[in-house]
Amino acid sequence: MTGWMLKLQRAPLLEKPGIAARAFFPARADLEAIDPDLRNAAISLRQAWWRRVSRALHGIVQARRDLRAFDER
Repeated sequence: MTGWMLKLQRAPLLEKPGIAARAFFPARADLEAIDPDLRNAAISLRQAWWRRVSRALHGIVQARRDLRAFDER
């Protein structure tokens, strides 16, 4: 989450929508890289996407803290 937020923060305005779309709707290969259950066909693509959204929502507070600490350096 922190990486995506940093990338969005630093991107030119015209690139931000594409970055946000890729972060929110990753390619199947990207989901397979982070979710072994999808790669092993133990879960569906939709379930993997929801897992990712859930992890992102839980990590958003920590990501904001990380970015603030990074910006203070």
